[in-house]
Amino acid sequence: MWPLPGWWSPNERTKPTACRVRSACPGAVGGGGLPPLINPDGTRRTSVCSPEYAGDFCTDCAQNYFMDNGVCRSCGSDASAKAELTIVIFSLAAFICTIAWGLAMLSAKRVVLIVSTLVILQQMAMVSRVGLQELSDSDTSPVVGGIVRFAAIINFEIETVRPGCDIPAISFTGIYYGTLVLLLGSLVVFALAACAWRVIGRARKRSRDLVARSHLDLTTAASRELSSEWLTRARLIHAGLILGSLGYLQLAVRSLQAIHCIRSGDGKWRLSADLTLECYTGAHIPLAVIAWMIIVVFCGGFPLLGFVVAFRLSRRARAESIDREALMERVGVVIRGLRGSRLWFRTLQFGVSFAFAAETVLVREAGSRLLAAMLNFCLNIVLVAVLDPFLHLYHTVLANVIGLLSCGQILYFIHRENAHLFTIALAAVLSSLACTVGLAGWRFGRWQAGQGSNAVAPATDFDEAPQLIAELSTTVINLKPVDGESSSRDDVVDVDVDAVSDTLVTRTSGGLDAGESSPCSPCSRTEFRRAVARSARGSVSVAARVVASMVAERAETTTRAIPCVISWFFLRTTFSAVADSVSR
Repeated sequence: MWPLPGWWSPNERTKPTACRVRSACPGAVGGGGLPPLINPDGTRRTSVCSPEYAGDFCTDCAQNYFMDNGVCRSCGSDASAKAELTIVIFSLAAFICTIAWGLAMLSAKRVVLIVSTLVILQQMAMVSRVGLQELSDSDTSPVVGGIVRFAAIINFEIETVRPGCDIPAISFTGIYYGTLVLLLGSLVVFALAACAWRVIGRARKRSRDLVARSHLDLTTAASRELSSEWLTRARLIHAGLILGSLGYLQLAVRSLQAIHCIRSGDGKWRLSADLTLECYTGAHIPLAVIAWMIIVVFCGGFPLLGFVVAFRLSRRARAESIDREALMERVGVVIRGLRGSRLWFRTLQFGVSFAFAAETVLVREAGSRLLAAMLNFCLNIVLVAVLDPFLHLYHTVLANVIGLLSCGQILYFIHRENAHLFTIALAAVLSSLACTVGLAGWRFGRWQAGQGSNAVAPATDFDEAPQLIAELSTTVINLKPVDGESSSRDDVVDVDVDAVSDTLVTRTSGGLDAGESSPCSPCSRTEFRRAVARSARGSVSVAARVVASMVAERAETTTRAIPCVISWFFLRTTFSAVADSVSR
């Protein structure tokens, strides 16, 4: 038997096996621009690989080529290879250190905002890698390939270091174990950052802020639950949840690849990601055991943990008021941006991510794999439109924009593979977009109807600033001045300035009722001036809070604009690629 293009066999007597990358195997009938080759004994040579590939089943890369998601690509010049390796290593370190810096210095709300944006962008980066797998170096620009590999850094992708160029080639087993080591190292760094959060005093400051905002007595049990020790433990737990969210998609893909076996032409079960490795024998046994444990415990247990947290919080919400700011310190990555009645939506998102990972691994035919992935994104867009799970418009827009951009990328790759599937995919995207626009219009109509029946429009984030300014009329003063009085904040209470000034003037004029004891007896002008001075200091303090709040809002707006700029860049690249394909 002579293998056709896309198939490989060791000899004429063995049934051919489908190669992981079709272009790697030219076959024995003159495919891939190579003429049929004859062995010295007169038999047809069937173990033929394209120039970029080598080894049994064409699973290895030739010299000066590196493996990129199964595709062998040129390393380029030595100088460019070393420069790219340096950039990738520093970028990966900067990515991990940025999250660690956020855990050590920023509030949970800020850290969760960064992480939630990265989690959404991860799927888009994974789509680019899956689509690029169908393109050889001659079909794509080296710049595009470099951008896609650089974006894969946020997925903890080991292959971004281009093994086979400046570092030795790495087998699939080495890549899987290397991914686990990278994630465990990141966990250690995140845990140290969470501990540093307490060492540098951020935990103590956050504890005082939460206790003061909750109007709790420092001696109560509720305030002790917001102590710096509790917040440090909460941040350690939160660090683990953050790493689980960031590493979920990559671990799901790699673990499914580690157990996905196919029957080869010689009748043996071999690993689809590395056909030289026989399943459940030799080196694959420990690999399979670890992969199955991760799939069951982590890939299945992590979404279940999110569902349990959401269920418990929903029950508490019906029974008592929940301090969302305190919860953000512990499980913010699970409840980020979600309405109280939609906390379970995070579990649904992890389920969609796992389905996407399964589609990219288990579906072998390129067109069907891309179509399945695109339908997954369309489903996610429709779920966001129907359920409306997010509190803020930012999260809704970001989820829809990234979903549409991912669909745009997949449409481009499907168009190159199969015109019939492209029509089906385009119809699915347009249907999901129409559903989203229709539901958005319906909700906007309901909101307008509610606006017409209300005399006062609902306040926005920036409309709350006048409420803080109104607090200037309430200042912090001390009603019991004594000689050598201290300016400690432990003896201060909130008192209306006008009422205090009227009372002080009345009492200094001797206008007390008979038998009434003066709290500042004997009163004097000096005591009155002290009270007014404390009142002024309180006003300055409240004004500073107003300014700090407005600055924080502007900083958060700037942070939210960053993913929009990134999305615009990918949108422009996608449509440029589609236009280039249509013009050709």
